[in-house]
Amino acid sequence: MDQKRSQTIQSLTALKKAPGALPLPCGHRLCGACMELSGGARGEMGHGGCTVCYGTRLMDSVLRTLLEVLFNGQPRRPAGFAAHGGAVEGDGEAAVEAGDSGLRNVLEDGCWRHGRPLTMFCLEEEEPLCEECVEEEHDHHHCCPLQEAVVACKRELHSSLRSIREQLETLTSMRDTCQETAAYVKSQFERTSQVLREEFEKMHQFLRDREAVARMEKIADGVEALTDALRETEDTMGLDNHVFLKNYKTASERAGHRVAEPEEEEGSLLDVAKHQGCLHYHVWGKMLDTIQYVPVTLDPNTASAWLSVSTDLASVCVREEEQQTLPVPDNRERFEHLRAVLGSEGFDAGRHSWEVEVGDNTCWSLGVATENISSRKDSRWGPGLEHSEAGPGVGELWAVSLSDGQYRAFPSDRASIVLRRRPHIVKVQLDWERGWLTLSDAGDNSLIYRFKQQWSGTLRPYLSTTCAKHPLSIVARKVTVSAE
Repeated sequence: MDQKRSQTIQSLTALKKAPGALPLPCGHRLCGACMELSGGARGEMGHGGCTVCYGTRLMDSVLRTLLEVLFNGQPRRPAGFAAHGGAVEGDGEAAVEAGDSGLRNVLEDGCWRHGRPLTMFCLEEEEPLCEECVEEEHDHHHCCPLQEAVVACKRELHSSLRSIREQLETLTSMRDTCQETAAYVKSQFERTSQVLREEFEKMHQFLRDREAVARMEKIADGVEALTDALRETEDTMGLDNHVFLKNYKTASERAGHRVAEPEEEEGSLLDVAKHQGCLHYHVWGKMLDTIQYVPVTLDPNTASAWLSVSTDLASVCVREEEQQTLPVPDNRERFEHLRAVLGSEGFDAGRHSWEVEVGDNTCWSLGVATENISSRKDSRWGPGLEHSEAGPGVGELWAVSLSDGQYRAFPSDRASIVLRRRPHIVKVQLDWERGWLTLSDAGDNSLIYRFKQQWSGTLRPYLSTTCAKHPLSIVARKVTVSAE
């Protein structure tokens, strides 16, 4: 290193003494070759086209870039480091030595510029400083002791980490919920597909049985006719000769009688054209005993996790203990605290009615509710909870309940409702335009309670129960088929 520096100094000394050398304002001299070189790049070199100064600045720029790459993420190098403070002056070797010194200073937590300990922190530029840096360039900035800055920065990072962890927990919980929901939807699909397959198989079997029965009846009639003819002919042949001859003509005609044999069918194909075209009329007309129609079907996606909706969506009961361990998606439509379920269809006009068999159920609620009642996670109103402060607000639910042997209405100023007898089937009638909701005993049509309210939104049937022994069931109606 010293040898190279000595050679450089000797070269510069010789340049100063060379005849014809051009003196420059910076104190350096240029020979003839250098003057030709600097003439084409004078604007870029500056300092009158001095190649020495240009080389020094070029080396400084390269070293500065390398140091910024090396110390990425480390305390930033103060501005003006190359131009001030005795860090880089002279030839490129001195610049390299200065870079090595700066690296050691950084590793020792020292100031890059002054070599003094870093004791302050600039809050505006977010940079550690020594006392001289503060006095020279940061005297008007907000600075604080380095240890206080470390504590504050770590506190800020801890807060950010806490927020990240909370978000990670939330996303993990959402992922688990989505996986549970996907599994639940898959089970719903399989269960629904099985029910549909069973119902269609019943219809197909009915058609097959009906076709086979008709064919068998036709064959049976032919067998019976031939059997009668055979028996009568044999009886005639057993008569005395003169009697036999007297009845021969009739017996001969009877023996010559033939029954048309039914055409043999290929395979077990049905008469598709006969049944498919008018399936609703011809087939349904013959299947009235096997078809169940309920005016209201329940929405299992709104059912509380404590309740279970039947496969035909017509009844609801409290889930058995082993079923309560099965995961149920916590979707927004599902009741969380209230053990209730909504009907699948909403009403915003017209007249509607349905009957619910309560039977021996000792704790139930029936009525109508707004569509958004299940999304209220703090709704706790139900059988026996109609006066709860956490219950739904007025305008969300209208229902009659049975709890502890007493009938109550919500909302209502009456403490209880007195009935002549305990209803086995409750009839619910909704007249949306008139603003009436009537609940009555379907057995004798006696009134239980009537709500009068002008509605402005969609209402859905509402059922709730906490009785583990007896379900609530929508009563099926008789189906009739007619053609106009």
